[in-house]
Amino acid sequence: SITAMPALPRAVASQADGLSLRAFPALVPQGSADDPRAGVRVMANAAEAAREHRLGLARLLLQRVRLATARVTTRWTGREALMLAASPYRGTDALVADAQLASALSLVDQLCEPDSVRSPEDFERLVAAARGRHEDRVYEILGHVVRAMEAHSEAEGAVAAHPQASLREVVDDVRENTRRLVHAGFLADTPFGALPHLARYLRAGAVRIERAASSPGALARDLEDMDRIHQAEADIAATRQALERRPYDAHRDAALTQARWMAEELRVSMFAQTLGTPGKVSMKRLLGVLAGAQ
Repeated sequence: SITAMPALPRAVASQADGLSLRAFPALVPQGSADDPRAGVRVMANAAEAAREHRLGLARLLLQRVRLATARVTTRWTGREALMLAASPYRGTDALVADAQLASALSLVDQLCEPDSVRSPEDFERLVAAARGRHEDRVYEILGHVVRAMEAHSEAEGAVAAHPQASLREVVDDVRENTRRLVHAGFLADTPFGALPHLARYLRAGAVRIERAASSPGALARDLEDMDRIHQAEADIAATRQALERRPYDAHRDAALTQARWMAEELRVSMFAQTLGTPGKVSMKRLLGVLAGAQ
């Protein structure tokens, strides 16, 4: 592990057996949200080095701007504290730590081109810009958690209110999608731009169950749509597995991430239209984006 930003060139060249070889130094993430650390590694793939450098840079930044848990929790209202206590994290320290990591990742993306920060001077400029923003960003992220946990409670209430055997497939699917969205570590795992939408995705599960329970016809339509979205999600998972067997490609990875979150919007469009979507979404659009990742 390192405690200060070293000078890292984008690439280094070497000679071996008469061949000219290029390698790509990068920061790499180490430790955890509770104990953020970074190391240095020389990598063979430039795109993968850039991906890891962003993650390592965020952790090195967090070492410098991290807040004490008590400083964060003193801003919570009683209602916020109650909702945050229902999060899937093992405790307040873990929740705040992951919120701080999510903040650092978002600030790295907002304030710089991550792969361009490769000197102590560049890093100090990033620290100076991030320091005044980090606390409010953490609180913004935790606000999304409060709203998400309110919606999570609604979804759980709908699940509990509908134990009918006829609704089992629908209820199980809502429960599984809820687990995908909200789990220990979900704040740093979720793109910052998707966090404001989590509550709507979760609330869609409650709306869906109530709608499916309203009539046999509504249930039949739900099950048909569920088969369609399951196929799209299976295609996304298969594409992810295929990409992981190949050298990292940033453009394909970005398209796959876009497809994953489009699938959540498609679920809202299919099962809870009354909640609305920010833009037009369709299975055709989702599959077009997914094709760009293949």
